[in-house]
Amino acid sequence: MSRDELVLIIDKSGSMDAIKEDAIGGFNAFLEQQRNIDREANVTFALFDDRYRLVHDGKDIHEVDDLTEETYQPSGMTALLDAVGRTVDRVGQRLDALPESEKPENVIVFILTDGMENASSDYNKEQVKEMIEHQESKYAWEFIYGGANQDAFAEAGGMGIKAENTFNFEATGKGTRDAYENSSELMASYRKEPEDSKE
Repeated sequence: MSRDELVLIIDKSGSMDAIKEDAIGGFNAFLEQQRNIDREANVTFALFDDRYRLVHDGKDIHEVDDLTEETYQPSGMTALLDAVGRTVDRVGQRLDALPESEKPENVIVFILTDGMENASSDYNKEQVKEMIEHQESKYAWEFIYGGANQDAFAEAGGMGIKAENTFNFEATGKGTRDAYENSSELMASYRKEPEDSKE
């Protein structure tokens, strides 16, 4: 069966605390919708504030635990560029090392943040844009960006992410759940058999 690589880079900075329950519920609903698609998938999942935690590194989607109040505790600032840079580097290296027969057919990266970059030290916007454009053009990766409290289109565009894969959301409970639903639908649209989805 065809296999996809789903890469989730999720903000857990302090401002997410007010919408924590909906952030957890939205993520878990998103995961369930992706599990129900009739394709195998591995999940790489990173949480970030001004620190970075790689929770899963290419784990089968059916073995990925739902988020809970224990595993999702918002705090700190927003080191968005470091989180994206580190995750894209890590996934790229891991997939490069796989034999051709084991490489995923689709790699889809979903970035969700409710605030502006304010804490990165290892990567800048130019580096991240170059990395994203390289993966898009050479390996046909897809990047999805959802942003609140910012102009998501300006932020995503500055990182090389296409406007049609970008959306603003309101940093409210409903807005956060809607953001996960939007991104799940977008991700599902890319998780098709290659002959259906490629011109």
